[in-house]
Amino acid sequence: MADLTAHMQALRDELELTTAPNSPDRVLTRARLSLDVLYDDDPDEPEVALGDALIDLVHLARDRGIDFDDATTRAQRTADMETEEWELTDATR
Repeated sequence: MADLTAHMQALRDELELTTAPNSPDRVLTRARLSLDVLYDDDPDEPEVALGDALIDLVHLARDRGIDFDDATTRAQRTADMETEEWELTDATR
């Protein structure tokens, strides 16, 4: 595989320049970039790309010895706290 380090750094730099730290815009942009760049998203089935990404993350967690269930529990808790902190409603999630 080609060394993509410079390209990945350019994406991170652009994200830093165009979104506020610790903001809904930053987290959604980062997630959308991940899915749009790496997964073939069918507009009629948007959950497929997300499912594929989660499957890949399960494999990565196993490879790194991380308990995926614990990680997703912590992630859900953090997302809930951010939703509250950012005063998002169901309509803006």
